[in-house]
Amino acid sequence: PRLCLFAASMKDAIAALLEAERYKPDILPQLEEYVHYQISNNTYDFEPNLAILKIYQFYPERINIPIVVRILVKALMALPKTDFLLCMYLIPEKMGDKDFVSDLLNLAQFLESCQFAKFWETCKDFREFLDNVPGFDDAIRSYILTVLRVTYQRVDVSLLLEYFNVTSEELTAFLTSKDLKEVDGVVEFVLNDENQAKTKKFTDSLTLDHLARVLTASSR
Repeated sequence: PRLCLFAASMKDAIAALLEAERYKPDILPQLEEYVHYQISNNTYDFEPNLAILKIYQFYPERINIPIVVRILVKALMALPKTDFLLCMYLIPEKMGDKDFVSDLLNLAQFLESCQFAKFWETCKDFREFLDNVPGFDDAIRSYILTVLRVTYQRVDVSLLLEYFNVTSEELTAFLTSKDLKEVDGVVEFVLNDENQAKTKKFTDSLTLDHLARVLTASSR
């Protein structure tokens, strides 16, 4: 409870800071420290992070690449929200080729195109960093599960092991935490509006007058 109160008070303090001095470079040290806090404590506050990127736009000499990377990682963890895309809009094109920024863009594209195995394979190159971001893997797996729920009615366990990049024991624990279970090597999802085939309804009406004109034209 004490930690929750501290987190809430910090969030309120940052919100007040932005309210009073939004986009002023003098507040960058506090905002950047807040990014480190979010990473360490597995919390997320999008608005201050976006404000940092906006200040970097106004004052490019103040750009801090490691902070940008951490902001993008937290935004990637927020999928399917559009936070990552909004952040990328504020990043200068020349920065997109630097360090881990371009790599994160590739990772985001793998997720959005459902190349989940490719995503995890590429993550291996950055494990030293990602392992120090609490909740990263869980957040990505939750996003992948969201995609699967709206795409499929059932998925073989063999595919889930690949998509989630987990062992059999880890998969069982993950499914249990999401109120899902394996039955005969398959996991079934609750039917929803997105994962069912839809019958298209035609609402256009054909009047006798219109039909007469079509028949007349076709007989010429």
